[in-house]
Amino acid sequence: MSENPTVLILGTGASAQGIVEAVERRDRNFLLVGANGSDVLVSRFGKERWANIDYSVDKESLLDLIERHQVKVVIPGSNDAAYRMCLALKAHCDLVGIDIPNVGHAICSKSEFAIHADRAGLTIPKTISGKTTDILKQEFDIPDNGALILKPDDQHSGLGTKVFYRPNQLESELNSRAYGEATVVIQQFIRGHHFSVSAFLRNQTVARYCSASEVISTEYGARWVEKSIAPALLAPSIIHDAMIALEKFAHYLGLCDGLIHGQFIHDHQTDSVYCLEVMRRLPGDLFGYHFEPEGQYHQLYCEGFIASEQNSPVKHEKYRQIPNHSNLRTIHHHESKGGILDTKDVVTFVGAKKKSFQLGGMGNSSVGFNKKTKITFEEVKLIKSPV
Repeated sequence: MSENPTVLILGTGASAQGIVEAVERRDRNFLLVGANGSDVLVSRFGKERWANIDYSVDKESLLDLIERHQVKVVIPGSNDAAYRMCLALKAHCDLVGIDIPNVGHAICSKSEFAIHADRAGLTIPKTISGKTTDILKQEFDIPDNGALILKPDDQHSGLGTKVFYRPNQLESELNSRAYGEATVVIQQFIRGHHFSVSAFLRNQTVARYCSASEVISTEYGARWVEKSIAPALLAPSIIHDAMIALEKFAHYLGLCDGLIHGQFIHDHQTDSVYCLEVMRRLPGDLFGYHFEPEGQYHQLYCEGFIASEQNSPVKHEKYRQIPNHSNLRTIHHHESKGGILDTKDVVTFVGAKKKSFQLGGMGNSSVGFNKKTKITFEEVKLIKSPV
């Protein structure tokens, strides 16, 4: 185990590589936390830099580790389990860069988010939420397009999300599946252009931000981002308004410094923008690699934790957009054995500039997708069209 770690990183897969590099640039001694000793970062840094703890469930072991080394900085990787554990730890120790638990819960819980987003003035799809048995007693307000989307309250990465085009289909689903007393969220299903905005807060004001368009897949029983392209293929005013909406939400909740990442959809027919969800942990496995200079996105992410702990002075900036590498920069994923991402050549440029770089430099790292996906200019046209 690493001697006297000052930073714990919850994540050992390739998706945490950018975090590790950012922490190293700060000359901070770190410890990787996760339950998979064969993950790429454990192999790269050795088991002396690894704590074999399942951070999704083992709070007591993490608290013991934090107390033993007097750690003040715990950085969640790119999944909700890591962020939820940070909230649970915050209830017992003074971690910097992590919101108090009830504020974090307003972001993690889809039903709570819908309530607070509406109060903060964000535009969200029409929503009802509650226990399944209570929802079945209500009459559904059927939207014009007739489609409703069902979301489990506490799932992430689109797991368990399902679209229904007839109310009786949704009712049958709720009656036939073992939802029990689980809380679910039902929303109007919006067709349009999916995009996301990352904003980095300083005193609840956006200092830096960036955007990307997203292509949604419905394979594997979830709705997840299959491809992303930066910057978002929408008018700058739409991106700016989404960024301001995130700032309003940060003011409403009183968020601490750091990343706030929002996923949105633009309805082409009504020219309306709806906020679908917000997160404070690193989005996706590769999102940050859209932007330059290399590693800046992850440095800004980690700054919310490390600079706060050191009380470092931060240069005052407001609404400064983070540049991407070219007009159209696409992340695609290569097929490999066993459904594990080969990290060679995962990022390419589309357009006049064409080059690529490797993420991790190793095959078979546990980043995530098992189908080869590419994007072409024809697909760019499709992204711009209603879907």
